[in-house]
Amino acid sequence: MMAMIVALGFYLSTALINVVQRATAWLPDNMNASKLENLYWLLTVLVAVNFGCFLTCAKLYTYQNIGK
Repeated sequence: MMAMIVALGFYLSTALINVVQRATAWLPDNMNASKLENLYWLLTVLVAVNFGCFLTCAKLYTYQNIGK
């Protein structure tokens, strides 16, 4: 299961890079001319949105005691 999750993460990161390359000029073939800071800001925003979703789910979660 762990190997499948890691493989899925690699696949999704490759897909994200391909989308960024096609939609913007941030990642050209010449790395010296690239705008990596924009890619890192995009990743920062995605992590912040994910954390916000986690906090929302954690806030809405109610514990159910099945033992009773």
